[in-house]
Amino acid sequence: MLQLAYGYTVGFRHVPDEINGIHPGTECIVANEETQESAMGVSFVHPHDQFCKVTGRKVAFAKALKKLGIKRNRRRMLWRRLFNQVRFAD
Repeated sequence: MLQLAYGYTVGFRHVPDEINGIHPGTECIVANEETQESAMGVSFVHPHDQFCKVTGRKVAFAKALKKLGIKRNRRRMLWRRLFNQVRFAD
């Protein structure tokens, strides 16, 4: 788990199709240690698309933030912190 800001941490995990039985994808867990809130965002690859780690992480992270109901300014700061800490260009 990576520390972001405002007590939030984030973690990513690749979900191969053998585990979920549908399509490969990415899970993202965003948690706040101060408020004890957490949310999971999941992105799945369309059967005709090729898996992309960067896109999967972005979609899953956005879904997790939406579930938490975080305000726009705070979301913007979390995105900036994430991009500074995570190598998206793999």
